[in-house]
Amino acid sequence: MEQKTGKNSNTPAAPLGWLIAPLAVLLAIAAIKLVGVDFELNADNLTPMLIVGVAGMLGLVPSMLNQSESVSVSKSTLSLSALAVALVGSQAVYALDYGAFSGLLFAVVAFGVHFLTLRNRHELATVLVFMAMGVNV
Repeated sequence: MEQKTGKNSNTPAAPLGWLIAPLAVLLAIAAIKLVGVDFELNADNLTPMLIVGVAGMLGLVPSMLNQSESVSVSKSTLSLSALAVALVGSQAVYALDYGAFSGLLFAVVAFGVHFLTLRNRHELATVLVFMAMGVNV
C-alpha cells in the first residue's frame, strides 16, 4: 500500500497574485500608448487606474491570511471583514473627490477578488481586475 505524505495543492503561489493588479495597470497604459490615444500621464488620469489596482491587491489580503493560517479566524469572519474594508474604502475614495464610480469600482473589485480567490477562482479574479481596468480606460 502507498502512503501519501504532504498535500497537493492546485492553487497558485500567493505572492504571484500581488502581480496581477500592477500588471493590469501597466498593460492599460501600454494599450493606450500603443493605440495612440492622447492620454497624459498625470495624477488625474492615473488615479482611477491606481484605485482599481490597489483594490485588486487589497482583495487578496484575507485570502492570503486564510492560506497561510497565520490568523485563526473563520472564513465567514474574513469575508465580513473584507466586505467592511471594501465598503469603507469605497467611501474613502468618494470622500477624497475621486468620484462615485471610482468608489463603486473599488468596492466591487476589492470584495470580488476576495470572494473569487477564497473559492479558488483565481482566473475569474484576474478577469475582474482587468475588466474594471478596461472600464476605466
